[in-house]
Amino acid sequence: MRLRLFFFVVLLGIGTTIGGWNSLQNGLLEPWCQSAAAISEGVIHLFGGGAVRAGSVLRDPQTQKAIMVSWGCSGADATFILFSAILIYPACWWAKVQGLVAGFLAVQGMNVARIITLFHLNSWNEQLFNFAHLYLWQGLLMLDVLVFMLVWLRWEKTRCHVA
Repeated sequence: MRLRLFFFVVLLGIGTTIGGWNSLQNGLLEPWCQSAAAISEGVIHLFGGGAVRAGSVLRDPQTQKAIMVSWGCSGADATFILFSAILIYPACWWAKVQGLVAGFLAVQGMNVARIITLFHLNSWNEQLFNFAHLYLWQGLLMLDVLVFMLVWLRWEKTRCHVA
């Protein structure tokens, strides 16, 4: 148990360190942020909304207000926390791989919802945008990680639990 906790902390430390490297942010995280912005733009258009994307920036063409999807808004931190928890859990590798893929999709799906709501709130009400950006969505994204982890743990026990 202590060894798993140690590895969990080490993995989180590695993720935090890597997230602070400019070369990695430009090479991996910037395309990740641009992809999240592009998917969000597509979903906004799918439902009849207007958004213009330039890189990782989404701009409302009517109000000219914009948001930028950056490292803190990419969902990468929540994804890394979930990945760390799945990787240290004593399960077979196939269940871990399935958990990593499904968890990535769950967190990123929630993050796209986050980006879209923040995009609209930014154009509509700055105070509500600030509250949702700084507090509400941070908590909801971590709740998504927790709920996914609990569901995965329950599912995993029926598959290939390792002592």
